[in-house]
Amino acid sequence: MDGFLNFSKEYLPTTRGSKMDAPLVLVTRLNPMEVDDEAFNLDYTFVYPLDFYEQTQYGVAPTSLKTPIARIEDVLGTMKQFQSVPFSHYTEIIATGPLVTKYKTIPSMKEKLDAQMYLAEIIEAVDEKFVAEQVLSRHFVPDLAGNLRAFAKQGVYCGACRTKYRRIPLSGKCQNLKCPKPESLRLNVNAASVFKYLEIAQELIDKYKLRPYIQDRLDRLKLGIYGLFPADDEKQLDLSDFI
Repeated sequence: MDGFLNFSKEYLPTTRGSKMDAPLVLVTRLNPMEVDDEAFNLDYTFVYPLDFYEQTQYGVAPTSLKTPIARIEDVLGTMKQFQSVPFSHYTEIIATGPLVTKYKTIPSMKEKLDAQMYLAEIIEAVDEKFVAEQVLSRHFVPDLAGNLRAFAKQGVYCGACRTKYRRIPLSGKCQNLKCPKPESLRLNVNAASVFKYLEIAQELIDKYKLRPYIQDRLDRLKLGIYGLFPADDEKQLDLSDFI
């Protein structure tokens, strides 16, 4: 009934892909063969065989187990497909556990990263250097590059009347004649967002002795960032300073 009571096409955005996950079709009969076949690759057992635990020590492929583990696809077309799926651990309340993720409760990005890397270090199955490289190559480096590009191509807006400009007006003031404070032009992208991951990224490289390739990518970003934002102790000189 939720699909009938709490859904309307009027709620969907106009952007492309807005209907991708919307419940546009409701069925009254469930046919397991019409479900995405990724769901069929699910264990169908209450107990895992000893062979399974022994072979995990050697990284053996699941298909090579002496005692194969049944999956959902093995019971398709039988009465078992309509019965309860077995599970390995009992629980009284499935909703027990953390209600809020650590990502929301830990305040700063530095503390979030420290917590993630601490887990990577204490879990035997995890390579902390690989985790550090993934954080850099998939998160920090793309964010730094994206923020630098956004800052260089950004427009401005008026903080008083909210008028937007693709480029700063030559007068340096808002051109809206009705604006109460024409001097209130502001940048769309804060300069601090360009620097926010730079120090953390370098600390990660130094601590885990990551590959020179990762350091080179960060160094190239530094060239662009410090070229756009000179250090505070550097100032523009004129000819009279050398006389």
